[in-house]
Amino acid sequence: MIIIKRNFFTIRISEVYFLKDLPHIQVIKKDSVDILVFIQSGFITKKSFNFNTLIIDLSRDLDSIWSKMKKNYRYEINRSKNKDGLEVVIIDKPTKKDVELFSKFFDEFANSRSIRTSNKRKLYLLQESGNLVIAYSGLKGSQKHPLTAHCYIHDSERVRLYHSCSNIEYKIKDRNLVARSNKLLHWDAIVKFKSLGFSIYDFGGISKNNDLEGIDRFKLGFNGKEVKEYSTLMPSSALGYIILFIYDLIKVFR
Repeated sequence: MIIIKRNFFTIRISEVYFLKDLPHIQVIKKDSVDILVFIQSGFITKKSFNFNTLIIDLSRDLDSIWSKMKKNYRYEINRSKNKDGLEVVIIDKPTKKDVELFSKFFDEFANSRSIRTSNKRKLYLLQESGNLVIAYSGLKGSQKHPLTAHCYIHDSERVRLYHSCSNIEYKIKDRNLVARSNKLLHWDAIVKFKSLGFSIYDFGGISKNNDLEGIDRFKLGFNGKEVKEYSTLMPSSALGYIILFIYDLIKVFR
């Protein structure tokens, strides 16, 4: 389980990842926040919505995980190491400077794709609590100019892909090399996290949305197991009840 407490203006929010069971109401009230956000939990309420993701069981031996991947993925990963000369750097205890550099790289990617940029404040909280890992893949000796980058969040059991991005300029030059770099980064991360004792590698969701079909197809190539989890917004104070009541009204009349 990961817990992040932060403020949105005057609203106190607690984000809780990977909680298996619904907590007792007294535990909720003692949290001293206005809204609890349960993300990828194992329980469901009337206010929950589905979160579909793809996981790899890291308790399996590496040969088994490797053999279940698509054949061309195995070929491309081997090629990226033996012919392309790519290497992976995994920072399991990142500093604030590491977070800053990753955020800059991710934001350049996000702006090019018109998607939301990184939440630095949240990443700093995860870094400070020891729940963040940053990883890069690229040509040897060029860590400052990677081809692909991931950041992961984790508790003691699960490590989950949180952000993934690639080098926009290099992607224009050699799209296939960047794609091989991304596959290598996933594989080396799987190997690393297994060695660190994690039991679940989480690809960070699959959308089942036609607009993101390519991303889903890429993740499915690693032949993980599809699982359904749940995310829930829950009030924990009078202000929280009012905010979520207004939120529900907006959804109804949208």
